[in-house]
Amino acid sequence: MSIRPWHVVLFVVALLAFAIARAPAAVFAPKRDGGFTYAAVEGTIWRAHFTQARAGPFDLGALSWRLSFVDLLQGRFRADVSMTGGRLVGDVRLLANADGDRRLITGGLQLDGVALGGLTFAGGAQVAATDILFVRGDCVRADGSARSDMLALNEAVLRWRGPPLAGQPLCAGDKADWTLQPADGSGGPTRIALLLGADGRGGWRAQLPTDRPEAALALAQAGVAHTVQAGAMTAEGELRWFPF
Repeated sequence: MSIRPWHVVLFVVALLAFAIARAPAAVFAPKRDGGFTYAAVEGTIWRAHFTQARAGPFDLGALSWRLSFVDLLQGRFRADVSMTGGRLVGDVRLLANADGDRRLITGGLQLDGVALGGLTFAGGAQVAATDILFVRGDCVRADGSARSDMLALNEAVLRWRGPPLAGQPLCAGDKADWTLQPADGSGGPTRIALLLGADGRGGWRAQLPTDRPEAALALAQAGVAHTVQAGAMTAEGELRWFPF
């Protein structure tokens, strides 16, 4: 039997698919200083297990990743992420399709403490069931709620006792804006906001009142740069919430 060109193409495609399926997870999840890091990883792109995982200042503990091969064959992306044993605990599902739509779903997340620079902040945040959907570059649904007691439980670190915070995500064009404000309705400039973009990128922003210089000193000791404007000290940074 003669070998036809499409036989060669089929063989190459099959070989590449096999190589990808068997490639170690470390090839697809390189360590990045200040980003995603880990002590060790086992498995492949389809099922991976990371130990001592971290995402920036967040301790993720043991992180398991599971990617659906069946969905990929149908032009969809579905990844299930589970975090246990660290300071950030919970399960997250990430979804996408060939049109570039993205979706984040979680049944709940618990954050218990954050280390920034040489300081460790007690308390954290509780995220209730959440569903955030981006379609054709716009945020079309943002359901969920969150509470944080971090400012209220770190008087010794901040030299200031802040209020407990709460908030729900809202759609704002191509962003999902999740801003936590004083839960007691006291108002003021105190805010912690998480911004998720339709392109998989995002950022965070923290605002504290300018009449709390001791809090500004604590931020400086933690290595967090900030600016002062419009009656508030503002610290912010970038992040990536979707892998592509």
